[in-house]
Amino acid sequence: MEVRVARILGRLVTRHERWKTRRFGVLVAPATILAGLALLLVGIIALPAPGPGWLLIFTALGVLSLELRGTRGLVLLAARGFDRLEAWFRRRHPAVQLTLGGLTTALTMAVIAGSWWLLAPAGWPLTRG
Repeated sequence: MEVRVARILGRLVTRHERWKTRRFGVLVAPATILAGLALLLVGIIALPAPGPGWLLIFTALGVLSLELRGTRGLVLLAARGFDRLEAWFRRRHPAVQLTLGGLTTALTMAVIAGSWWLLAPAGWPLTRG
């Protein structure tokens, strides 16, 4: 994963630098930072749901790494951590893998159901209203 992420970031940086040399190139850097910050904010808000929140946060870090060089190291560190976690998971017995997958699915369903129950408009099915 780390190698793929580094390759993708390299291509994005090259394309991003080309965009900066075009007619409205001065707007590329602020737009990139604003888009990255917006993605980061939405990711933090969506963090209670296990999948989308983290996905948006890591995507935001990737977007921000186009302008802020320090975040590129964070993205590669996260990819390295993902590689280690995946290797650990693959070494487990299939029953453990199935159990962890089931627990993750149950947690995700509980978060989604709880969000629906708390946030859906009154009068909708299965709400408090």
